[in-house]
Amino acid sequence: TETVNNIAYWENNSWHSAGCLYGTVSDLVVFNGELYAAGDFDVCAGSSEVNFAKWNGTTWAYQVPPVEGKVNTLEAVGDRLLLGGDMIYQGNKINAIAWKPGVGFQPFISNVTHPINDFEPFKGTLYASCTVPAESSNTITLLKLENNQWLPVYEGSDPFIPFHDKLSLNTLLVEGET
Repeated sequence: TETVNNIAYWENNSWHSAGCLYGTVSDLVVFNGELYAAGDFDVCAGSSEVNFAKWNGTTWAYQVPPVEGKVNTLEAVGDRLLLGGDMIYQGNKINAIAWKPGVGFQPFISNVTHPINDFEPFKGTLYASCTVPAESSNTITLLKLENNQWLPVYEGSDPFIPFHDKLSLNTLLVEGET
């Protein structure tokens, strides 16, 4: 039996360790043929507060500079990988940021007010679900990305039912294209 630390893969009818991450892995995505992990974790025997790392086939390599805080979700969009969560990057509170290989992290034109839980593409538009803290007066839980800017989805707009009065929208799923 092989010891596994928070992440494993299935091969030849058994589970195998996929390196060591200490903490919570929230999402995995394949981007440009490489596997990335997001969450609230450290790389075992390495850096702390990594939260966004790439699997190199043997170990998890962290991105520099690291994103502090929790990364809830990842989404590959064109030549960028989007990170959503409740994060701090270069001392600034952010809830969504894009990462492009060879370029690094890139902020959006508008910052997202609340932590992002999930991304979901639908008919060429990327949507994001949010958690709204109880003390907030802004209750928008569903956003869409247009021209590198996050915009609220209101009742009656787009193909969605109203979510604006909810305190949390955890996940999104699209079935079909209608």
